[in-house]
Amino acid sequence: MDALLTLKLEEGESIKDYTTRFWETYNDIDNCSEDVAVRTFKSGLPLGTGLRQLLTKRPATTLRKLMDRIKQFIRVEEDGGNTASKQMATQPKIMIPKPPTRTNNSAKAP
Repeated sequence: MDALLTLKLEEGESIKDYTTRFWETYNDIDNCSEDVAVRTFKSGLPLGTGLRQLLTKRPATTLRKLMDRIKQFIRVEEDGGNTASKQMATQPKIMIPKPPTRTNNSAKAP
């Protein structure tokens, strides 16, 4: 049980890899309650991660719900990354110069 309670997302580790490690550790533990597993998974995520924020806004109450939210988050994250990569490859960034600023040096007629 201690191994699960001390499990944390490592720097540079993907959510997908952390999730795999978490489930492997969870499956090695006998009689671990769902509530403990759900809370432990969330607490292993750094505060600023999108998945932790999602689990805070929409708490998972069962392992099934937790797994569904994780899968959904990973799918969106991977899709977003792939879409951005494709856009970068097909559409070069175009620099549009800003128009010159207007100065009002001439006096206006009354």
